[in-house]
Amino acid sequence: MCFPPVPRCPAGVFRLWLKAAVVLWLAHGCVRVAGSLYTKEDPLVILSSGSLKSSVTNSSSAWLLQFFSSWCGHCVQYSSTWKILAEDVKDWQTVIVVSVLDCAQEENYDICREFGVQLYPTIKYFHAHSPESDRGTIFRGADRQVQVMRHLMVDILQNHTKLERPDHCPPLETYR
Repeated sequence: MCFPPVPRCPAGVFRLWLKAAVVLWLAHGCVRVAGSLYTKEDPLVILSSGSLKSSVTNSSSAWLLQFFSSWCGHCVQYSSTWKILAEDVKDWQTVIVVSVLDCAQEENYDICREFGVQLYPTIKYFHAHSPESDRGTIFRGADRQVQVMRHLMVDILQNHTKLERPDHCPPLETYR
């Protein structure tokens, strides 16, 4: 009884297959890690399509919201900075809330599109008492380090009109 010869895989094809398998394995691991960029234990508010509008609309606090995508490398890298910022200003929650929304979750696709999010991460500011039609103001600064963001938060609060000022915001005028 003769069997046909077993075809041998050329070395180049085998290496390509092995590299593809390694990349897929690593990607699977990254997706799991990235899917949990932020947890309930972090000192920030995790929003979703069902909670975004009700949270920021007519809120007595201002909101600083990072729209991110859990598969985005920049977002993964920036998540530790955002957590440090949230921890740094957690006592300001009655005045300004630090929050996140994952645009990579299927349930959030439409709300991210509705709020004009096209790049990740996108940071938007919502003043206190925002109307439902408000889609936030994009922070376009290149430097997003903790101190810069903290100063930005104070600057924004200082420049509020009386109607936009959060209910519990202390006087922030500069002393002369």
